[in-house]
Amino acid sequence: MKKTIFLLENNRAVRSAATRALRQSGFKVHSFSEIEPFTSYRETAGHQPDLYILDFDLVDLPFLHTHHFFATTHYLPLVLTTASLEKKTELLTLLACQPVLIKPFDLQELLTAVSSALGG
Repeated sequence: MKKTIFLLENNRAVRSAATRALRQSGFKVHSFSEIEPFTSYRETAGHQPDLYILDFDLVDLPFLHTHHFFATTHYLPLVLTTASLEKKTELLTLLACQPVLIKPFDLQELLTAVSSALGG
C-alpha cells in the first residue's frame, strides 16, 4: 500500500515539483498551498498521513504544537522546509530530530529526507 504524504507549500513551482517527484517515487500526495484547506482536510480526512511536509514559512512552532505534531502519545513524521537560513538554524536547534530543507532544494534531497523521516 502506498504511503500517504500531506504537503503544505505556498510556492507553486516547489509544490508542483515536489508532488511530481514524490508521486513518481510511489507516494500518494495531497498538496495544499494554504493553511486553511490543509487544516480542514486534515481534520476531515479520517486518517493521518504517513508523513507531513510543511513549509515553516507558513506555519510556526505554536501551530505545530496546537495541531499536535509533537504530541507525546504519538509521533507524526515531519519534514520542514524554509526559505530562510536563519529559520533553519533555529529549527535545527529546537527540532534536532526533524529534517529541515532550505528552498530551493534538490528533489533528491527531498526524497532522502522523506525516506529518513519514514525510517527508511
